[in-house]
Amino acid sequence: MTNNEVRITIDGVAVTARSGELLMVAARRAGFNIPSLCWHRKLTPTGACRLCVVKIEGQRGLITSCSTMVNEGMVVTAFDNELEEERRFLLASLLTEVQTGSDDSHPDELAELCKRYNLITDTNQLRLPAATDGLSALQRDFGPADHSSPVLSFRPDRCILCFRCVKACSEVQGKSVISVLQRGSDSRIAAGSSDWRSSECDGCGECVQLCPTGALVEKNLAGGYAAALATGAASGAASGAASGAAGAGAETAAGNKVGSGTAALPLKHVRTTCAYCGVGCQLELTVANNHILRASGVDGILPNDGRLCVKGRFGYDYVHSPERLTVPLIKENGRFREADWEEALEFAAQGFLHIKQQYGPDALAGYSSAKCTNEDNYLFQKLVRLSFGTNNLDYCTRLCHASTVTAMLRALGDGAATNSIQDYAKAACVLVIGNNMIETHPVTATWLKQGLAQGTRLLVIDPRWTPLAEQADVWLQPRLGTDVALLNGMTRIALQEGWIDLKFVETRVSGGLEALEALRVAVDPYTPAEVERICGVTEILLNEATRLYATAENSIIATGMGMSQQVIGTNNVFALINLMLATGQVGREGAGISPPRGQNNVQGATDMGASPIYYPGYIPASDEANRERLARLWGYPAAELPGSKGLSTVEIMQAAGEGRVRGLYVLGENPLHTDPNLNHVEEAVDRLDFLVVQDIFMTPTAERADVVFPASSFAEKNGTFTNSDRRVLRVRKALELPGQARPDAWIIQELAKYMERPIGPGGTRAHYDDSQAVWNEIRQAAPIVAGISYRRIEQQGLQWPCPNEQHPGQGTLFLERFNTADGLARIFPVAWASGAEESDSEYPLLLNTGRILYHYHSATMSLRSAALSEFADPSYILMHPDDSARFGLADGQRVQVLSRRGQLETTLRVDDGVSPGETFMPFHYPDALVNKLTRDELDPSSRIAPLKLSAVRVVGL
Repeated sequence: MTNNEVRITIDGVAVTARSGELLMVAARRAGFNIPSLCWHRKLTPTGACRLCVVKIEGQRGLITSCSTMVNEGMVVTAFDNELEEERRFLLASLLTEVQTGSDDSHPDELAELCKRYNLITDTNQLRLPAATDGLSALQRDFGPADHSSPVLSFRPDRCILCFRCVKACSEVQGKSVISVLQRGSDSRIAAGSSDWRSSECDGCGECVQLCPTGALVEKNLAGGYAAALATGAASGAASGAASGAAGAGAETAAGNKVGSGTAALPLKHVRTTCAYCGVGCQLELTVANNHILRASGVDGILPNDGRLCVKGRFGYDYVHSPERLTVPLIKENGRFREADWEEALEFAAQGFLHIKQQYGPDALAGYSSAKCTNEDNYLFQKLVRLSFGTNNLDYCTRLCHASTVTAMLRALGDGAATNSIQDYAKAACVLVIGNNMIETHPVTATWLKQGLAQGTRLLVIDPRWTPLAEQADVWLQPRLGTDVALLNGMTRIALQEGWIDLKFVETRVSGGLEALEALRVAVDPYTPAEVERICGVTEILLNEATRLYATAENSIIATGMGMSQQVIGTNNVFALINLMLATGQVGREGAGISPPRGQNNVQGATDMGASPIYYPGYIPASDEANRERLARLWGYPAAELPGSKGLSTVEIMQAAGEGRVRGLYVLGENPLHTDPNLNHVEEAVDRLDFLVVQDIFMTPTAERADVVFPASSFAEKNGTFTNSDRRVLRVRKALELPGQARPDAWIIQELAKYMERPIGPGGTRAHYDDSQAVWNEIRQAAPIVAGISYRRIEQQGLQWPCPNEQHPGQGTLFLERFNTADGLARIFPVAWASGAEESDSEYPLLLNTGRILYHYHSATMSLRSAALSEFADPSYILMHPDDSARFGLADGQRVQVLSRRGQLETTLRVDDGVSPGETFMPFHYPDALVNKLTRDELDPSSRIAPLKLSAVRVVGL
């Protein structure tokens, strides 16, 4: 027994418990299944249901074990006749008030306990004890059911007032939307003061996940599984309680069925990974008749521990959309016609081969995909390098985090997050800069809010008000494009006040104190007065922000695309890293820099080598020894593996416009929505000789293709994603493909065969046996994941670097050394230069762009989700009240937004969350293509385009 353990006795059995833990937890772990309805391991105890009562020697009455901590020598009676009769009476009393066991729409913990205590028969008949006679006369007035929410239904006649939903909303999600109104027998659960729809509920569904009775249930499942299948209404359904899902493997059979009799359809439960943002939330999909009925968060498994956001829980119905591509298409005379796979593959192969033979391999290029699995991306980069013969290979990361990756690679030796997502709950201070985490990475934000509840200090730097700014200790609102000046000013204050870590700089930074002195000279001009002149941030706020970050025991940075999507994006991140290194806030748990990835597999796609400059595992394309090693693995001569730097995403389009790139293969990307300066991109795409698009929907990019391959969604394939904290996570097939659609990996391998440059094992024409076989080759190609096998990540993901199967994976990077040649970090002093486009009388405003909660990237998926579309407002532009008055514009007015490159129409929202002279637009909406306004000039280091800070004019319509 250790110092952290105590000895107790339960029903005569000696039990070793952990000091400070709840009695019920210790008892259950020891095999004493004390019942409860209000308790959940993620929530603080309430003792509301009183089913967990026990007797404790030396204490009077019956004690709730869910709210009592163990003590050394405690003697407990958990089960005897009196306790069991008390529990039976309490359950029977609930049954006189509420309905239960009437449908299969939810995991009903109340019904299960009633069956355990012989109060409900297998045919759902009640057996109430005589002691409850007359209690039904006291039944409270529940009021009508509330179906007003787009995603859930509240059935008050099933509510037992256990308060789980209230606590789930406040303690797990940090939102506090749900509360209890009235008192005593009039008490009722409510979201806001009216109906659910008019409340601030954002539809995350945590309350549904933790409700023990089905009082809160997915709206489309309120009538049960069979009704959902019969009506097709299941497309927006989401999670019920997922306790026990943590142990699920690839696929498990359910204990119940949809419908009844011989026509009943069995359910299956499939563990997989969410396909929206880069958190990598673990899902359990409930499936019947090739249809997803609900998505549940998987309890007890990182990175989400059961949490989901509205997209992950309710936004999966796009996979069943009637707009899915289901047959290969070939364009003839400007119109698509259907084709079989043999014809489509042959046509695509010949189109690319013709260009390669006539203009050389560098006239071809490929866009890989952050939406596809690691295995898909690995095969795609093999095809581009071996079948095309070029490094003209990139994907959407070039449009979001390329600046962050570039700066981190040069300064630290790795471009990935230094910390785990759950570290946001452990840090003493969190600095969120250019990152609207609550909307873009809601589950990551739950960990941060958990930390805030425990005393974490929060510093937000953002030119626009975001929901997180409201919770910040300090919110700095600098002018757009002034980040370097602000951060240099903070570094200057830290140096001046002595808030630096000299020992860290001496031992862990190249050049030591000399490098620090060079940094001191570089930041010296950024006095508080100069920072206020440039940024509009006062000296008082600047000093307090610096003190919070620099003097905290451990501070973690969450940076986002507000920093990176600029022509000076790399310098922005260098300035941020300089502050981090000078203060020693890296290389410890809860200290570092962690840029949350915007899409589900942004991290993994680059890990796999979908890059113009890196082969798998971030090994430079110019590394001849690595090319020779991969040549042996891939079965090709080393001389045939391209070693020169290829073109990046924007450069590919620019080269297409100039006629240098003539053939393009696009995998799951939509550049005609996401690339900057869209009018130019449209012209460039139209100049291509040949375009092949592989997707699940007919996107604007696919509409311009010569060949369209119908591909697979995340629910129709096996493989892996790698999330924002470098965690490799399993993706498992839950559905059969629609029509003639095929897995992405199959299509890529077939196309390579038709080009007579196969990419099968060892360069053969054979396909890999399965996704695991592809992954096993990836482990050989990319040393950072060599120790991660499918077997090891069957239940829980592993974080790279993981060099061998004995390695546990690395949660926090740089604990002892940085990943540079000498193990030391680098300081790169930078000077401020505005990254904003110059405004003038014709274009007097600056446009900032970003994301919202209810849509994802180009909205190809989210616009085809009924629930998400119902939540999301139409496109809009935010403008400060001073500017709306200056230009004579009104809130809600239709306006035209013009830049030097293009124009669009949208609706004006007057909002003081943006500064005068600045505006903001979400970029998701296809009817208001923001990138018609943005620039395509490039950051000289990262080659990222400035998707923000464009000069615009707004006029009324």
